[in-house]
Amino acid sequence: MRRVIATLGVLAAIVACPATSAHVSAECITNGENPKKRLDLYPVVFVGEVLGFESSDQREFLAYRVRFRVIEAFRGIEVGERILQIRQTAESFTFAPSQRVLVYAHGTPNDYSTQCTATRVVVSDDREVLDLRRLSRVSLRR
Repeated sequence: MRRVIATLGVLAAIVACPATSAHVSAECITNGENPKKRLDLYPVVFVGEVLGFESSDQREFLAYRVRFRVIEAFRGIEVGERILQIRQTAESFTFAPSQRVLVYAHGTPNDYSTQCTATRVVVSDDREVLDLRRLSRVSLRR
């Protein structure tokens, strides 16, 4: 009888909890970073278009390889088609095909992350991109 009651309890729990995917979110706290601080802080900064995805060869953590067309390179990367392995966390930016994004990444070439960065979708006259262009020209003159 206990087994029947336990089984019914488990079935009731399954029915009561819909089978939807869980959405996890988190909040990052920043210290009022501006484009200059971000350019100095993150080793990889660029504007690019997301072309697609490839599976990751890193099985021990959730990561995927994102194929970008780097349109403007501000730090740590060259213009052109590039593939970056991105570690995914609740605080990371979620890339989608055809997005034009401003990417701030930290980590190493085989393990980048956008966790708690200002990575986001941008438009053609984005104020922060304009600031990064200006900052890049100033640093080239030095």
